[in-house]
Amino acid sequence: METPEPKLPDTNTESNFPLPFESLVVIIMSVLVSYFPLVIVLGATMDPETAEPDMTLVKVLLAVGEMVLLALPVFYLLRRKLSLPLNLRLNPVPGNIVWLSVPVSLCMIVLIDEVDRLVRLVLPLPEEIASEIGKTMLIDNGLDFILVTFSAVILAAVAEEAIFRGMLQQSVEKHVDVTKGVIYSSIAWALVHGNHYMMLQIFLFGFFLGWLAWRTNSIIPTLIAHGLNNAIAILYINFSRDNEPFPIYEWNGHVSPFWLILAIGGLYYGITSIDKFYRSATASLSSDNGSGRS
Repeated sequence: METPEPKLPDTNTESNFPLPFESLVVIIMSVLVSYFPLVIVLGATMDPETAEPDMTLVKVLLAVGEMVLLALPVFYLLRRKLSLPLNLRLNPVPGNIVWLSVPVSLCMIVLIDEVDRLVRLVLPLPEEIASEIGKTMLIDNGLDFILVTFSAVILAAVAEEAIFRGMLQQSVEKHVDVTKGVIYSSIAWALVHGNHYMMLQIFLFGFFLGWLAWRTNSIIPTLIAHGLNNAIAILYINFSRDNEPFPIYEWNGHVSPFWLILAIGGLYYGITSIDKFYRSATASLSSDNGSGRS
């Protein structure tokens, strides 16, 4: 008589994930608290005569804010005795998916850039807002490079992907369904940015990130995409200060049709390749489990 193999506990059940409303409340609180250092310190140190903040200090405080943004959800999950790797989607992915995430993300970034240019024809971004956003990404010295890279490329990607594509999206996926998980987390991410001039662009990019996180069950590919997007934005802002920004890339104020066609083709190939890989892996796993039971 064969001894049955012991069954491991199912860590993918609803009870291992917070309710969507709980996740949303925690994230809203963490977003609000993350602004406290910036508001309090700048309010106390800003020169009343010039009303101009110290931009180095602003960059430091933005980095602190990103750390606070992640710290509160992590504290909440620990207090609830819920798994951090599970809830934040800190799962490994195969090497080929990591490498494929780079070109597919670049293709999506190109398409979102064109969407942004089209939206600005209808809803122009005010110069003062564009200027303030740009100031936080300007690099004038080595310290600026470290602060901007650490804050906007690394910290922002880790914190936002962990709580939006990890905690929030998964809570909706497990308690409601996958489609609503991707949509709701994308809407929340767009709203948190607080810039209605760019809400559509952020939502569309968030939807892509949400699909990528769900399909791979990991935020590693979305960290790559998010970090690349922010890094390219930083490069663009700094290079366009004194130069004509990438003339080979632009055409009459839009992305060149050549790059758009290449991006559409690359995005289609990348998404279908990733989807095919995981469908095959799921089918293979199901087949193995079926063979084991027979």
